[in-house]
This record gives sequence, C-alpha cells and structure tokens, in this order.
Amino acid sequence: MSLMMIALAAAAAAPTAQPAIQTRTIGAHTPGRIDSQRCLWTATVSGSTHSGSTPGACHSDTRVIEAEIARRSDARQADL
Repeated sequence: MSLMMIALAAAAAAPTAQPAIQTRTIGAHTPGRIDSQRCLWTATVSGSTHSGSTPGACHSDTRVIEAEIARRSDARQADL
C-alpha cells in the first residue's frame, strides 16, 4: 500500500470536527392555538459559523442541526 493511500485512509477514518452549537427558543406555546415557537441556532465548525432556524422548540438532540450543517458544507464544497 502506498504512502498516499495510507494518508487517505487515515483522513477518512479521522473524526470530523464537532460543531459548537448554541440554541434559543423564541415564540409562544399557547394551548388551543397554533404553536409559534422556533428554534434559532448558531453553530461554529472549524472557524466557520452557520446559523438558521427550525420549527418548534429547541431540543437537546442536535442531530437535525448537525445534518443541516453537513448539507450546507457539502453544498459549499460542490460550489468550489
């Protein structure tokens, strides 16, 4: 196996940078009315800042936000 193949395999196996995510729920949850809550989030990954919002209150499970960051990163790589 060449040195280049070993380096590529190591890079693929290395863990990706974990985003630092901050969330804040805005809006009101009132019984008998349409829920107007939204989750505003900001994530910093390797010096790059992403922000957005999702419907509903913020939860401790950040998989939806992490998936959105990955989608945006993939789209940015495709543009390059």
